[in-house]
Amino acid sequence: MATPDPAAAISLAWEYVLNVVDVALLMSAAIALLASLAIAHTLAPARSIVTALQRMARGQYQTPLPRFRSMELAMIGRAVGELGDRLDEATEQRATLTRRLLEIRDDERRALARELHDEFGQNLSAILAFASTIETVSAKEKNDSAIAQDAHMISQATHRIMASLRDALKRLRHPLPEELGLEASLISLVDSWRSQHATQPLIQLDLKGDLADVRGNAATTAYRVAQECLTNALRHGAAREILLRIERRSGEENALLIRVEDDGGGDADRVTQSAGFGLTCVRERVTAAGGSLSIAPAPRGLSVAATIPLAA
Repeated sequence: MATPDPAAAISLAWEYVLNVVDVALLMSAAIALLASLAIAHTLAPARSIVTALQRMARGQYQTPLPRFRSMELAMIGRAVGELGDRLDEATEQRATLTRRLLEIRDDERRALARELHDEFGQNLSAILAFASTIETVSAKEKNDSAIAQDAHMISQATHRIMASLRDALKRLRHPLPEELGLEASLISLVDSWRSQHATQPLIQLDLKGDLADVRGNAATTAYRVAQECLTNALRHGAAREILLRIERRSGEENALLIRVEDDGGGDADRVTQSAGFGLTCVRERVTAAGGSLSIAPAPRGLSVAATIPLAA
């Protein structure tokens, strides 16, 4: 006699079902793995293109791409390469134009300084001489004390105008590094600021490396960057101590590092986004020299750093 066992039948059915489920899971995992590999292989050129675009966004325009088998991707790769060439060419043209504009502006500043010195300086000296003569003659005559006082006031006003003119001439015709050398120009710059601010802030000058052979555009750019950063730190901040560090880095880097750090507080993000004329000029000079500029928060203030490459 054969008696059916429902429990055994159910157990056998579950065993078949589990086997089918295991096979299905293994097949699903294998299919998913193959699909992932296929998708990754297909999207690998796209990742290369995205990486190249990201490098171009950071300024590395010459970013070669591999050859793609797909016609569409090959066209995209050629377009990206042509875009990089055009951006590199446009950047070089902009840097050349900026350097030329800066040279023209420096020439104009020197010409303006000569005109101010020759015209205004001589006229002010003549006014001062006439006022002194009138004051001297009037002082001898007791009835003309008012005229003597007026002449004295004219002399004082002329002295103040001449002092302002001397300060303007210093800014316009300050000895450039081509004449004195970078190190001597920086020392003169710091000494002039120290003489104007006898008490505070304390300005420290730290020179590292050999700066004797630093000439040309790199020296002028470094000097102007240091000058503008010191001006901003002294006029627009409440700094008590300012550190100006110029470092010559040799070897493969072969660059000048200019860093101006103060303890006057300030918001680095706001200064970075500022469209002020002085900071814009600094950016233009550093970019024209092929360098980089960064503004970051310091422990108690701001830190402005510029890297200027040196020619071989």
